[in-house]
Amino acid sequence: MAPPSLLIVCDFNGHGGTQTQVLELLAALDRSRLTPMLATLNLDPALGRRLGDLDVTVENLELEGAVRPHTFRALSRLAGRIRRDGIRLVHGFLFQGNLAAAIAARSAGVPYLTSVRNLELWKRPHEILASRWAHRGARCVTFNSRHVRDLVSGREGIPRVRTHVIANGLGAERPATASRASGDDLWPEGSDPKLVCVASLSAKKDHLHLLDAFARVQRRLPRAGLALVGEGPERGRILHRARALGIAARVNLAGRREEARSVIAAADLLVLSSIEEGMPNVVLEAMAAGVPQVATAVGGTPETVEEGITGYLVPPRDPALMAERILRLLTSPDRLAGFGERSRESFGRRFTAARMARDHEDLYGEILGRAA
Repeated sequence: MAPPSLLIVCDFNGHGGTQTQVLELLAALDRSRLTPMLATLNLDPALGRRLGDLDVTVENLELEGAVRPHTFRALSRLAGRIRRDGIRLVHGFLFQGNLAAAIAARSAGVPYLTSVRNLELWKRPHEILASRWAHRGARCVTFNSRHVRDLVSGREGIPRVRTHVIANGLGAERPATASRASGDDLWPEGSDPKLVCVASLSAKKDHLHLLDAFARVQRRLPRAGLALVGEGPERGRILHRARALGIAARVNLAGRREEARSVIAAADLLVLSSIEEGMPNVVLEAMAAGVPQVATAVGGTPETVEEGITGYLVPPRDPALMAERILRLLTSPDRLAGFGERSRESFGRRFTAARMARDHEDLYGEILGRAA
């Protein structure tokens, strides 16, 4: 008998943490247990090429807005495909993916799951109501961290008994190390040590306080260099702050890079100054590469960074303490090396894509068993 078909519904209009996790899940799911399919609300060409390397059927709904005739036709068509192809289970990712999954699955009469990947503090009251509607009919709502579950489940009326936490996972088969020379173009010339932050240049990543912390580090370690990898609307403000602090020559806004782990592996330390997170993939990438981390204790980050073992956690908007923790690592080569070794071990034990896929498969099997 053919394994049951699973349909994942997610917006793929750009590269982000959730898209990375869906790609990892699709690649790692055991085809003897499930036949995965993907419906995208929109499909970025670069992500489309990555999907082309996977053994998965993809349907792009090409949605342009929430309340448009094309939207209703596309979702009706998706419900028809669920019935026609005998899809047994649907799993929505992200706000709009949750709504699309709920509408199509309810129309087709099949069970579905929703998911929450971050705090989604941007939601307006009517969007919270829409999420509540989608979650209400779901057999289960998955979360990638306990912190996100605890905050969002109360706001959106999700009973704890219908929640399930599955931590993010990344493919361990990719190179865990990279030549330090391969990342030399990321840092100002002669940088030693090398710090890296991989994050969108957005307000919630709080690069401004990171620059304040780095200015303190740079006074102690004048040759230190900081690479900010990512793009976003805060680029101008970040440049202005770096110049005002007199550290612009030691900070490189390196733009977006495709392979985060190779970038991080060329660094001595990953730093992350966010004021809001779900479960940051970049911390997992650093752990896989054996690079210690100093990060703010927000969202699911404390569920990844092991304080005093793989890295250090600091409160958000505290550049003095962040600088002290950075210096504690960078001025002790033995401590830095030990944190790196334990980071790689912790990743292999807790955060591989294989582990994440098995956790999903077990949950899907449980729901399909109850639906039989």
